[in-house]
Amino acid sequence: EGAREGRREVLLTHGELEILFHEFGHVLHSMLGRTRYQHLSGTRTAMDVVEVPSTLMEYFAWEPAFIKMIGRHHVTGEPIADEVVSALHRGKNMF
Repeated sequence: EGAREGRREVLLTHGELEILFHEFGHVLHSMLGRTRYQHLSGTRTAMDVVEVPSTLMEYFAWEPAFIKMIGRHHVTGEPIADEVVSALHRGKNMF
């Protein structure tokens, strides 16, 4: 308990984690995009280009090693079980 004392836990569903990373991709695109013309940078560009950084960032939400690195039980601090990570992937590939 000691290391977590005084900290607030962030409880996200996997879907919310995926959305967080997607939106962070838009943030990175806006912050790092450099162009001479304002209307061609960040999120003010063609829709297929706008979604590239966001889609790439979503891959982190599906990477088993990353999920295991950040996924912890909010009370015990126990890492997310391999079975849960496998179930997420099975659900993603179901359809």
